[in-house]
Amino acid sequence: MNLATRAISLPIRLPRSNHCMVSRYIRLLGRRTGLVLASSKNFNESVSYGSICKVAEACASEKGKFSSVESLSKGIADACFDAFRSINEVRSVIEKRRALLHAQGAGIKSVQLRQGTENQTYFVRSLELSTIIGLHPWERLEKQLVRLDLEWSLESNVSLPPTGFDFRNLVARVSDFTVASAYQTVESLAAAIAQVVLQAGQHINEITVRVGKPSALMMADTAAVQITRTLSDFGLPGPANGPASALCSALAYTPPRGQHLAIVALGSNMGDRFVNIEKGLQALEREGVKVVDTSYLYETEAMYHEEQALFINGVCAISTSLSPTELIALLKRVENEVGRTPTFRNGPRVVDLDILFYDDLSVDISEGEFPLQIPHARLKEREFVLRPLADIIPAYTDPTEQKSIQNLLNSLPKSNPPMQRVMPLISTAHSSASAEMQHPYWTWGSKTYLMATLNTTPDSFSDGGKHVHAPGSLQPSPALQYVRDSLKQGADILDIGGYSTRPGAASVSPETEISRIVPAIQAVREAGITIPISVDTFRAEVARAALMAGANWINDIRAGRGEYASSAFRQSESMFDVAHEFGCPIVLMHSRELANEDKVYPSGTLDGVRNELGQQVAAALRSANQ
Repeated sequence: MNLATRAISLPIRLPRSNHCMVSRYIRLLGRRTGLVLASSKNFNESVSYGSICKVAEACASEKGKFSSVESLSKGIADACFDAFRSINEVRSVIEKRRALLHAQGAGIKSVQLRQGTENQTYFVRSLELSTIIGLHPWERLEKQLVRLDLEWSLESNVSLPPTGFDFRNLVARVSDFTVASAYQTVESLAAAIAQVVLQAGQHINEITVRVGKPSALMMADTAAVQITRTLSDFGLPGPANGPASALCSALAYTPPRGQHLAIVALGSNMGDRFVNIEKGLQALEREGVKVVDTSYLYETEAMYHEEQALFINGVCAISTSLSPTELIALLKRVENEVGRTPTFRNGPRVVDLDILFYDDLSVDISEGEFPLQIPHARLKEREFVLRPLADIIPAYTDPTEQKSIQNLLNSLPKSNPPMQRVMPLISTAHSSASAEMQHPYWTWGSKTYLMATLNTTPDSFSDGGKHVHAPGSLQPSPALQYVRDSLKQGADILDIGGYSTRPGAASVSPETEISRIVPAIQAVREAGITIPISVDTFRAEVARAALMAGANWINDIRAGRGEYASSAFRQSESMFDVAHEFGCPIVLMHSRELANEDKVYPSGTLDGVRNELGQQVAAALRSANQ
């Protein structure tokens, strides 16, 4: 039966009574029926439609009792069970019509047994949206109507709020995505919508999507396709995994449920370009965006308008819960926050952030405040984008070009002058890092850089005790004299250490190590010497103290593993966390345990070192994502 009634229902959050359509299918003990006709054999077990209608309407009309379709469905079923002992099963469809702006209705299908078990399916009916869809040239010019029907079930043991399932949030995500899309077939659009729904973070286990194209056929109401999908259908092992299997595979990273993967282009050609990019990444992280991976940074000639300063360019992979339109709005807001002011198209900018890829989706929005095309429209012609992309996802296939990033890069003519890989020499996230002017930086491949090593230890291999700095001493500092001599001999960087790792050397406390290193760094800086300093330590607290005193890099001989297994001291924080906090370069050196132990490499030394050091690089990336 269909029953039109009024109830406070549906989590569309309308604070008043609203019309609902309630459909009921009743199962009596031992038989299925909608109405049992009276007879001498079963008269006492019969239930009339009228009686059920009165019970359901009375239940649904109780003011303030039901705040969701779930609670209304259960309430009516319980009322039927209480009123009619012969009813064993109640199947219902509760639909709130016109509760959503562009849909005919939304609601829940429920099967509930007297014993308390239940099964629920949610639906949205006839969601009408306009989008670019079709293969023909004329279909790429104007948006046309598509009609969507969605039906889904939730994961088991999901706890919903009192207002029930949030239809409005899900439909908003689907609508934003569909309106911005530009697929060629309804099949591909349906699959993409299914993926968006499963990744919406609303614990959806399975989704059925029907996409209709009313204008496709002259003699038919609509041409449509219907599919049913789970996350496993997109190459993902389970519901806890995230979006875009191709991009996940290319990055070897699966984000948390409800998160999406995006690739963002980074650029700057004003002030300290490294600091500006770092500030942009920090601003994104404050908004809940997680940086998953980053490319190298490159110095590049300006493209299109060449008479401007050189750019620093790179890309990063991020994990975000934002939709493409929400993400581009955030990127533009961050640009303004860091200091970008409008100039002219392709002109100078403090920081420039653009979406290159978002999952495996194709998006085309030509109107609104932030026009958006994903994949980026000019990606294939830009070496300053493709080369950084090749650092992190060389095998990823551009959904539009149907070529891998590496192949797209290889197809470009050689640039002249060639792009140069560069690295900042300051801690770009340090509070003292100013973006007003460009600090010194290194260009890889331009020269061989020389490192001078200053050991402040009494027991190092060859110079133990020779270069100790004694604060307050009236005698010239051997440490400072060593630094000056090294500069005259052409040193490009100074490595300062306070813990000897020679075989048999005594273990010292972090406090002792800090007392050796920090005064030497302070003396160098107070003497006006600006040479980059790396701190040679495997302890995070020592690295932090050194960076605060004026060091620029971390040189970690244990590649982030902290104290030796045999050490009596315990590390309180991760070296990777310190490097991330300061935004400083970190050198990871391969080592085992003590220098006189553990020298066996079953697969060969080179392969063993490569695998073990690769594990620590992966650990560094994971640490940044936590």
